[in-house]
Amino acid sequence: MASLNLFLFGPPRVEMDGAPVEIPRRKALALLIYLAVSGQPHSRDALGTLFYPDSDQSRARAYLRRDLAVLNSSLNSERLSADRETLELERNTTPAASADSPAIWLDIERFRQLLADCRTHDHTPDTVCTECRSWLSEAAALYTGDFLAGFSLRDCPEFDDWQFFQAESLRQELADALQRLVQGCSRQGDYQAAIPYARRWVALDPLYEPAQRLLIQLYDQAEQPSAAIRQYEEFVHLLETELGLPPEEETTTLYEAIKAKRLLKPFLKNAQLSPTSPAKLKPAQQMPDQPPSPTERYELLEEIGHGGFATVYRTRDKMLDRSVALKELNSHLLADKSWITRFRQEAKLIARLDHPRIVTIHDVGPAFIVMRLVNGPTLAELLAERTRLPWAETLDVITAVGEALDFAHEQGILHRDLKPANILLDPERGPLLTDFGLAKLMSENSLSQSGNVVGTPYYIAPEIWDGEEATPQTDTYALGCILYEMLTGQKLFFGETPPTVMAAHFQTPGFPTRWPAEVPTGITAVLTKALARRPQERYATANDLVQALKALADGPATAVAAASAGPTAPRQNLPRPPTSFVGRNDEIQKISQLLMTEPDCRLLTMIGPGGIGKTRLAIEAARAVDMADGAWFVPLAPLSSAQFLASAIADELGVIFHGSEDPAEHLGDHLKDKELLLVLDNFEHLLSPPGEAGFSGGTGGVGPALIGDLLEQAPRIKILVTSRERLNLMAEWIFPMEGLRIPATDEIKGVEEYSAVQLFIQRARQMQPQIGWHPMERASIARICRLVGGMPLGIELAASWVGVLPVIEIPLEIERNLDFLASTMRDLPDRHRSMRAIFDQSWQLLADVERAVFRRASVFRGGFTRVAIEAVCGESPWTPTDLQLNDPGELQLPRREFAVLQALPGLINKSFLRQIASGLQEDGQVEGRYDIHELMRQYGAAKLVDDADDEHRTRQRHAEYYLTFLARQEPRMKGGQQRQAHEKVLREFENIKVGWQWAVEQLRINLLLDAIEAFWLFHVERNLFREAEAIVTANITVIEPAAAQDNQPESPAKTLLGILLAVQGGMAMRRGEYDKAKARLDRAIALLRSVQVQRWVALALNFKAATHQLTGDYDEAARCLTEGIDLARQSHDRWLEAYSLNDLAMVTHLRGDTNAAQSLSQESLTIFSELDDRRGTAFVFNNLGFFAYQLQEYPEADWLYRESLSLRRVNRDQWGMANVLISLGLVARAQDDREAARNNL
Repeated sequence: MASLNLFLFGPPRVEMDGAPVEIPRRKALALLIYLAVSGQPHSRDALGTLFYPDSDQSRARAYLRRDLAVLNSSLNSERLSADRETLELERNTTPAASADSPAIWLDIERFRQLLADCRTHDHTPDTVCTECRSWLSEAAALYTGDFLAGFSLRDCPEFDDWQFFQAESLRQELADALQRLVQGCSRQGDYQAAIPYARRWVALDPLYEPAQRLLIQLYDQAEQPSAAIRQYEEFVHLLETELGLPPEEETTTLYEAIKAKRLLKPFLKNAQLSPTSPAKLKPAQQMPDQPPSPTERYELLEEIGHGGFATVYRTRDKMLDRSVALKELNSHLLADKSWITRFRQEAKLIARLDHPRIVTIHDVGPAFIVMRLVNGPTLAELLAERTRLPWAETLDVITAVGEALDFAHEQGILHRDLKPANILLDPERGPLLTDFGLAKLMSENSLSQSGNVVGTPYYIAPEIWDGEEATPQTDTYALGCILYEMLTGQKLFFGETPPTVMAAHFQTPGFPTRWPAEVPTGITAVLTKALARRPQERYATANDLVQALKALADGPATAVAAASAGPTAPRQNLPRPPTSFVGRNDEIQKISQLLMTEPDCRLLTMIGPGGIGKTRLAIEAARAVDMADGAWFVPLAPLSSAQFLASAIADELGVIFHGSEDPAEHLGDHLKDKELLLVLDNFEHLLSPPGEAGFSGGTGGVGPALIGDLLEQAPRIKILVTSRERLNLMAEWIFPMEGLRIPATDEIKGVEEYSAVQLFIQRARQMQPQIGWHPMERASIARICRLVGGMPLGIELAASWVGVLPVIEIPLEIERNLDFLASTMRDLPDRHRSMRAIFDQSWQLLADVERAVFRRASVFRGGFTRVAIEAVCGESPWTPTDLQLNDPGELQLPRREFAVLQALPGLINKSFLRQIASGLQEDGQVEGRYDIHELMRQYGAAKLVDDADDEHRTRQRHAEYYLTFLARQEPRMKGGQQRQAHEKVLREFENIKVGWQWAVEQLRINLLLDAIEAFWLFHVERNLFREAEAIVTANITVIEPAAAQDNQPESPAKTLLGILLAVQGGMAMRRGEYDKAKARLDRAIALLRSVQVQRWVALALNFKAATHQLTGDYDEAARCLTEGIDLARQSHDRWLEAYSLNDLAMVTHLRGDTNAAQSLSQESLTIFSELDDRRGTAFVFNNLGFFAYQLQEYPEADWLYRESLSLRRVNRDQWGMANVLISLGLVARAQDDREAARNNL
């Protein structure tokens, strides 16, 4: 049976016996890849869920059977082993395939096998022998692109996750391979060979400084100091641009040494690049100011690891004759004597960590630590080999590390750089933790005071990124990250650069929807707790996390209970609002202190008007209160009567009533021995008038009476109430609420220090990130905050207008309606406020004509001009033939729509429209452009739908206006105003797409026919082939039934269908799907011949010729083009004739007659010059340049290519410019002008 090869690096390819195999369905190809990579059987149900998650099981299985049939057909054999329940790809693991056992080869398997061979070769893992170097080189060559680059499936999130994890794992393996290649080449003195691998390594992560530093050193060692200096300068610029940071001291030292032509080795921390490590130098070779060398007692045998500031060696203790590990500081740190002193003090402190789960420290020197030698891999190395670990093994590692962390925390020592590389797996003692405290030392190093966050980004907690102090919960956070990595084989917080990794830590973690089968239910809840953004919301100790994991075995309920445990709230149900909390730190502290330190403060009522922020502050304050049985939030707004208050509290606490029990009495019994905080939110509507008989014989109403009784029955509970009125109880303490801090004036200096301004900026930046930075904007924001009195709801409502009104106009609007806004906000709870309510109020302020114009304007997308809104929203009738194109390329109406013009100022002033552009454009036209905030546009669209006739009329006018505009641009696209025409179409393209879709749905065939050529030209010019094919394919499904019923001799519907099929075939040709392209084009040509549309037959023949050319059938290509040229001439279409002549010239050259080809191109050039078609002229110059290059007439080729380049620059054709520059580079190389070749390429 034929061998099957799968190439999965880069875009996926399938070959059988060396010949490409086309698999027409993407999901069938994905199924093949998934089965091949996993190498194991899968259930049909699981595969159905993976590839068809939105379908039920029976339908998913049916789709799967279809994909299976496609695979069997494409591969010409039964390669899939299938029964009723499972699928598996039959594989042959022997080197040669037998007739009965098909061989399957995957490039990623070969890649990984080569790396595994290196790891298991008969020498130490860090050695790169000649054979390993060969294997690593082959592996690097196999990696031609990321795993399945550019391939994706719609609506298959689990497959996307799997693809992402595979890609990231392979990318990390490549980085490791490149690093080892650089080391191997360097140790063999082959620095020139190491440079390409180092450059690839740097390209994977340009901000990874050790890789940059190695590349700089390699350039110098290869006697390319100028390249080394240039690399350093580029890296400095990159660091400044991306991070705003300088390079590390070590990198700068290396740079200065290269400039001074000094000896480099003493300044480098990565000793593996030097044949002799600085740690192994004899005393006479060492820097004179270094501390005493450890070599007096310890014999350094081999390097076994290196890190950010130290190198680890396998070492023999000569005094005790035993093997140990010695960690020695890198030489660049030895210049700071104070740091050496701190290092020694800290190291001695760490040496006291005597625990079976912590690597034992034997000795501490001035600049080295001697510790137990662990003859096993690190957890990082194990994960690299096995990807992920089973649940039981994961739990063992987390338990061991948790015990070590808690012991260290009890001694007052934090780890600060917990990661898999610092967890050693001893075959005898199990997991051991190492490298305590050194990250803290590094952060204090006077050589590194650049504001850097110290640690490994993947495991750094959010508070450290924010510059806060580390706590035990910081280490627990890192342990949670490691737990996720062990279970999934992937890092939870990942990014291409440190800033993107940092950003990931501040986003909600994306946990899998399905975990491996052996992982117990409830793991997501535990991880959510461990990785909470706020340290106080995480597990108090590592042991708490371990216990929560062990509790998972008891079932989901236990897991959730364990996950809700924590240092300040062992049990709680406090909600997590979707937006961030701003300011109020002083208030949080005061409330928590009252509740925690004042014995008599057992009932605290937060009093304030609606919208002042009582609920949010109460939630945040409750988080800071530490009570044994937690904090419990009880929303009271849904209650219609105080009679239900006891039941509402019981529901939140999980108390179940039985039989005829009195809810209040039962609740009191439940709470009598509890120590907890109740947060009762929105109490005011449960207050009874004074004097009304209350609960249990009390006064003041049922609600307050219940609170009094609970306080009496449960002496250890405390109650925090939010209300607009006080409860009038003797036990009540009052906390009056005021607005956020506001600036007293419009003074902009220091304005962002006020919490009210911070809240406005945070909310406003969700729509416009630059808000709050311009001096005028900051002054306006300060004014807004004062106008609403610092009330959070008022600030958020005002901020919601950003993007609808300029910031400087918002305070003016608030001033005109301040009383209305204030009274509304105080009378209604914030849950009742919405943009729709505000729009409804604003709608009432519009005149009838303004309402009509606005609801019709909701059909626009992406902005519109004054003429467009007149044409679409006006009342006067017009037809497409009435619309004329002026010189700047804009449509003109036959008459003005004064009612629309009069409505525009009102709509702008009332914030229904925004004026986004006004003034002189590049083409000399004065243009006013407008748009509508998306939420308001939706509001207007709902109003328009209420009047079906008006909606149909408006959408018709919109489609006719924009498709006529598109059609009128076609002559300009073929002449001297190409760039301007394409830019105008681009500006209106969102409206064009909406209009096009409506015209297709309404079968406005002639309207579409008029515009389709401009539609096609626009997509070709901008290389939007996929977008065009998607639109055309959808259009064909609608037009085809209409064409079948159109029996007219010239049949517009059949004409349109033929053109759509031709365009669809052309797009398939550009994607390399040649058989599909030929079939579509043959059908299109036949259909267009039947309705005698000769010029479109010619264009379809042009597409077909290109397909034959690309498949090597030059004779058939020439025949199609010759016929096309004849038809173009019969149709008097000079533009199409010129394009066909140029294409025929290339085919003629490929057939071996370059002289005839040049004549055809010259004929094409003459026509394009007459038409002033710069794009076509550039194509011809490109062809002529290619012909000259083939004839080795290099000066002529250079001139022709430069003419093409000049025209492409005028048209701003970036893709075309890139192609010409490549050609110029080849010409320069052919003339041995290496500098010009390099500059062009």
